[in-house]
Amino acid sequence: MQVELEGLDLEFEEIVRGQDALILVGSADSLGAGILASSSSNVFDQIIDGVELTVLDGATAPVSVNVTRTDSKLKTNMKLFVDQYNKVIDKLATLRSFSTDGSETDPQVKTGILFGSRELLAVERTLSDMMTGRISGAGDLRSLAEVGFDVDEEGKLSFDEAKFDALYASNPNGIRQFFTTEESGVTARFKSEIDRLTGIGDSLLLTKTRTLQARIDSSEERSAAMQQSLDRQRTRLLKQFFTLESTIQKLQSFQTSIDSIQPITTLTSG
Repeated sequence: MQVELEGLDLEFEEIVRGQDALILVGSADSLGAGILASSSSNVFDQIIDGVELTVLDGATAPVSVNVTRTDSKLKTNMKLFVDQYNKVIDKLATLRSFSTDGSETDPQVKTGILFGSRELLAVERTLSDMMTGRISGAGDLRSLAEVGFDVDEEGKLSFDEAKFDALYASNPNGIRQFFTTEESGVTARFKSEIDRLTGIGDSLLLTKTRTLQARIDSSEERSAAMQQSLDRQRTRLLKQFFTLESTIQKLQSFQTSIDSIQPITTLTSG
């Protein structure tokens, strides 16, 4: 903060100098068993793994902090995952849609933009396999159904909170391993499959995108060549038209001249 005091009878006096918050974790005895940490924001998130402490006021006596395990944030993320997954399923259904309107003799067929697409079918199959397939190498849990997820006939996902709460109460470490185990956990498997479908490089959808772009570029080149040919033909036809117009004008002028010729009057003597 800068304050311009020129022309003002004011001055500032420093009462308390700003300083970082300090926290001592453990004992402060002569053995040096405690850990002293500082923070410029009053927030400490590196002292205890997974725990964020916020200091609201100073204290001279020891303060006890009780940490309990909760699944509320995890359940919130799972519900968000279900919502986003179902939005993807709805979008895929729109892209592959097929419907008919009109009469039996005159049906009006309407299809989604990716109706019959091999790539769309591959995406749907991959998503279904990820949600219903067996998972090994990630602890003692083997499927998302054990955690509380379920897939209906339309491919939509649902989450059973009661089932998850019961499992979390009895086996929280199993859930952690199931989702976070490197390479074989649910998170790693999902990332691997999504990268295979949409990641940078030779992923399924990017390869299809490049193929379609190449077709578009080729069509645009052919369209440009056809336009050039049409422009040349147009120029040639315009020249013919102007030549014909000029010829017609000359003929009309010639016809006018002929029409202006008067018959010669016969002279007779009396």
